[in-house]
Amino acid sequence: PGMRSIYHWQGALEEAEEAVLIIKTTAVLAERAVARVKALHPYDCPAIVVLPVTGGHAPYLAWLAAETLC
Repeated sequence: PGMRSIYHWQGALEEAEEAVLIIKTTAVLAERAVARVKALHPYDCPAIVVLPVTGGHAPYLAWLAAETLC
């Protein structure tokens, strides 16, 4: 909560207070997560991005894979 967004939408400059959601999952489950957020989100065009994981703390990445069953 408390994120301020300034963006163009349908030809007008908009400003809104929004919340940020970070979902931690695997590449295999990413599209499922995207579909669920789109289904639940009130915006016509929610800001959803999927970022590749190219490295990180190996024990955390192993935990994430185990917890998402992928």
